[in-house]
Amino acid sequence: MICLLVVPAPAIVLPSFRELAQLWRLLRAHSRAVGRRGASLRGLKRVSRVQAALGEPHGFSAPQYPPLDELLLAARYATLASASYGTFTPLLRVLPNTFGRGERLRTAWRALCRAPSLGPNRASFEAHTADGAALNVSADLCAADIVWAQWAPRLKRPSKDESRAYVPAHLVVVDRASRAVVLVVRGSLGLRDVVADLQVEPEAEDARWLAGCHGGMAGAARRLAALHESRLRELLRANPGYRLVVAGHSLGAGVGFFAALRLRAALRSPFARARVRAYCFAAPCCLPLASSRRHRRMCRSFVFEDDVVPRLSVGSLSHLLAGAALRDDDEVAAHVRRGYARPAADVRFPPGRLRLLPRGGRDADGGGGWRSVDDRRALGVLRLRPSMFRDHGFDRYERALRGLIANR
Repeated sequence: MICLLVVPAPAIVLPSFRELAQLWRLLRAHSRAVGRRGASLRGLKRVSRVQAALGEPHGFSAPQYPPLDELLLAARYATLASASYGTFTPLLRVLPNTFGRGERLRTAWRALCRAPSLGPNRASFEAHTADGAALNVSADLCAADIVWAQWAPRLKRPSKDESRAYVPAHLVVVDRASRAVVLVVRGSLGLRDVVADLQVEPEAEDARWLAGCHGGMAGAARRLAALHESRLRELLRANPGYRLVVAGHSLGAGVGFFAALRLRAALRSPFARARVRAYCFAAPCCLPLASSRRHRRMCRSFVFEDDVVPRLSVGSLSHLLAGAALRDDDEVAAHVRRGYARPAADVRFPPGRLRLLPRGGRDADGGGGWRSVDDRRALGVLRLRPSMFRDHGFDRYERALRGLIANR
């Protein structure tokens, strides 16, 4: 007897010619903004060597040991942000050095068994969020009720500039484990998401609302908030005592932050406004330095080790290439220090209150605590490290927060 194990593959949306043309225009605009600097591989290696010799910038506090309740909430919303990737979540979790082997197999098996009745994306979401052992809650309480789900980004009204109608993939969830109505925004997983990432210049309406904001993320957040404002208000009214949380990873973190600002302004009651929170994991650089320091009470942003995305902007990339063009190590070191001390005007930063998560849930001294980013200019320079791209994975954030809980 032959048994066939069929795993549903993620749906792939082929890009249109208009999307490819828009992507090409954005890449050309970014290349002009960065400037034509001759950065060779040897120059980048020199910058990496100098950065390693200089050590870590003086912008991070000593390891702190947060309350367990705060850790549990952050880990729960990191789980929801990871699960929003649908069928890609178990595919990434089967990679080595992410989670325990038994947990990986159980999650993949639960998703496979429920896929025919629920669909592959929803089955993967429920299987990923159902295991509450690491968060010290029961499996019944850990179940999240999906009210609305859009698993792929959509263009509501395709026009000459399709980014204006971009709505990212997202979910609206009633989460009993954290007593919150959660708007979960997925990160980049397709060409339409990449186009939104590169759309830096804001539209006139968004520029008047928040000067210097990231155009693609602010525009997507405006449409997302308008789409679900009434629905979220009804859910909060139907669940008294619940708060409104917007969570996301990568692009979803940037869009989620701007959406939380919009929804907070839309809620009329001052008490209701105080119950709006944004949890951003690997948040992109979407605001100037002065604006990113605000909203600390509303937004919690998390950065894992050497993740490149919370440090990547047009200004930081231009600074890196300028340093790679230098020939002398002393000049490179002075250039790097100037970037930490006085970042250029086009350098952007993640929003809210920033926390630096340690690798494996432990800091360099072996303790289980995260560090506050006291001076966010420490994230204004691109640090070249071997793990800078892999540290951006959503599983790294979830694992780091679970490790902090286990090490308490």
